[in-house]
Amino acid sequence: MRREDARAFRDSVVEQIEAPMRAAHLFSAPPRGRALPAIGLLPGLKTTTWRVAVRAETTTQLSHPSLEAIMALPARERDVEIVGPMRAAAISPSEAIAHIDANAGTLGAWVVREGRWLALSNNHVLAATNRADIGDPIVHGVRDAREVGELADFVPLKLRRNNVDAALADIDPHAIPDDPSIPRIDLVEEWIENEDDLRRGAVRKNGRRTGLRRGRMRAVGLRHAAVRYDDGRKRRFDEVIEIRNRGNAFASRGDSGSLVVDADGFAVGLVFAVGRVTYVNPIWRVFDALAIEAFAS
Repeated sequence: MRREDARAFRDSVVEQIEAPMRAAHLFSAPPRGRALPAIGLLPGLKTTTWRVAVRAETTTQLSHPSLEAIMALPARERDVEIVGPMRAAAISPSEAIAHIDANAGTLGAWVVREGRWLALSNNHVLAATNRADIGDPIVHGVRDAREVGELADFVPLKLRRNNVDAALADIDPHAIPDDPSIPRIDLVEEWIENEDDLRRGAVRKNGRRTGLRRGRMRAVGLRHAAVRYDDGRKRRFDEVIEIRNRGNAFASRGDSGSLVVDADGFAVGLVFAVGRVTYVNPIWRVFDALAIEAFAS
């Protein structure tokens, strides 16, 4: 179907789900009853061949009443898959970094805010899933971790309606490299600015756990995507981008915070959850949420 029609169809289904939840004030807590699947879009090679995408944790979720209209679509207009449970995947870009009380993740990129170079990664990496305070120590490394800076900012994680899992660290000057390039990927200066610019196809990332891995971008704009965090709580995200494996797993725990780039070298987003597939927060939402001006160069 046309891109505009696919987006409108997705939004109408999501509205049917959210309307009764708003009335019951359930946005601050997980919904009661049957768990919801994630609903998004599968970009086509043309603007007339987009599909509505559904990503479910279990086959049971596919019988949710909200999906009846999607499941009634012709097969060529929908893309339905079971991806299983997703979990938060827990110096130069691609190296280990973390809050002093969190599991090590990946420094995704050096970015610029108010003229300063800051290290970009996830909330659950740099802010210990909301448990941190601004100014808390940030460490580099895994076994012999050393303090290299402090937490500068983070986007608080809610139980519902999250757009990003992201945070910034202010790193000591002696630990900031002269060259902000991502090893084995190169210098990243441009980024995707909206969903319409996303194209299905090859992507790359270099994470501290699995190194350089290649994958393919599939569904985009997923709503209600569920991710379980180390505090035992399941949080839901909107506008999620799905990356599929090519051979080996695209990302694993410890790769959280890795920057994903497309075949043209444009930044796509940050890895924040892993499972049978990888979930990525859109880079334009990350930049907006943290008032980031550009990648360091």
